[in-house]
Parts: sequence; C-alpha cells; structure tokens
Amino acid sequence: VRLAHRHPAAVVAIGDRLGRFDALRQRDLDQNHDLPSQHADPHHRHQDHQQRDQRPAQVERQVFGEPHRQDDRRQPMQPIDQFFPLLKQPFKAVITAHQKPDGDAMGSSLALFHFLKQLGHDVTFISPTNWAQFLAWMPGTDQVIDFEQHREAATQLVNEADYVFCLDFNILHRTKHLEPIIKESKAIKILIDHHQQPDTPSFGYGISDVKMSSTCEMIYDFIVQSGHSNLINMDIATCLYTGLMTDTGSFRFPS
Repeated sequence: VRLAHRHPAAVVAIGDRLGRFDALRQRDLDQNHDLPSQHADPHHRHQDHQQRDQRPAQVERQVFGEPHRQDDRRQPMQPIDQFFPLLKQPFKAVITAHQKPDGDAMGSSLALFHFLKQLGHDVTFISPTNWAQFLAWMPGTDQVIDFEQHREAATQLVNEADYVFCLDFNILHRTKHLEPIIKESKAIKILIDHHQQPDTPSFGYGISDVKMSSTCEMIYDFIVQSGHSNLINMDIATCLYTGLMTDTGSFRFPS
C-alpha cells in the first residue's frame, strides 16, 4: 500500500507484466522445472496457511552492541539504522539470498542492488544456486551470478567485499555451498529478514521482524528510512512489488 501510494504510476505500469509473470510461473510448474522447494529446509518460513495464522505475533528485532568479530560469536548485531551513515562512503558489497531464491528473495536482492548502484557502490548479487526461470524477466536478473556456476569468481567477490547483505534468510546454512565462503570472509554481514529465530551473532548489523509481509517490504523501509526515497525508480519498484505479491499469495495473506 505504501509503495502504491508513493509510486502509483510504477505499480500500474508493472501490472501487465505481473500478469504475464503468473502465466510463466504456472507454465514452469506444469513442466516441473527446477523450482525452489518450499520445504527443503526446516528454517524456511513457507508453510501452509493454517500454520501462518498460528505463528506467534512476535517481533525479533535488532540487538544492540558492537559489530561482532568473525571469531567472536558472543557479540550481538547492531540495529540496521546504525548502518545508514555508512551508505555515504563508497564500499564493495555482495548481496545474497537463500538457495533456490523465490520472488521475495530475488525481488528484495535486486531492489537493493539497484538502490546501492545508484549510490555509487560496487555491488554484486550472488545467488547460492540457480533460480526459477519465471523470475528471469525481473530487471537486473541478467547481472546475477550463480555461485554453483561461477564459484571461483563468486568466492573472490565475497573475499573482497566490505559488506555481505543477507536477505530473506536468517541462518547462513540456507546459502548452501556458499555458507563457508561467507563465514570465512572478513566482510561485515548485514541481515534483513522476516523469519523466526535469526542467528543474530552471525551478523554485524541487521533487523529481523516477523510482522513484515516480506523482505521486499523491509528493503522499501531501508531505502525510505535511510533518506533515499527519491531513488525508488521503476526497476526498484518492480522488484519490490514482485516480492510483495509473491510472499503474500497475491495479497491474500499478511505474511
């Protein structure tokens, strides 16, 4: 609703494309393509709708403290707004999501990718695995690196990064074979996610809020609260709207 209020033209303009998105998604399901499994991991949030309604309405938010060192898991993560001033300084960053990324994982990661690019940062989106072809239309998908197909290059990018943004998952093993690379990296990890039981000691900055409909909604807040709502363009709006739509079952469910 907030996205539509601020950018009605963008929402209307992508309506037709999202209609084609549903058709492509159904086609791929019918053909039994290699789609993300909703129950492949016990930490994954996607359950049946009854379980959604029974989920406790709790919020696991930021824990205050100094950024953790890679070898000291006792240090809690800082709140995400403490990271906002660092957006003013050029940095290298990697964005990643959970394996077999769905619409919210791809949408939030691509939206953040487009946003950070506009600020002049050196940013790469690395997916731990391939993604469903019905998501290939999204702006920026052609620039995403599949870790399983380009391990050497992806590993180097993670090792050279100042920050690793971890979106739509809250425990590193959900990145599959990318997990040890992220763990060993000296980059500060940043969590933005809406699932339960986050592994907060693994992150230097972050926010985890189970009340949020999607990680895309949280990226929207990240952009607006950091003072850059003016940078939300058609590409960012398209990515955000896709994640909002897919993670709420076309707006039938709150989360």
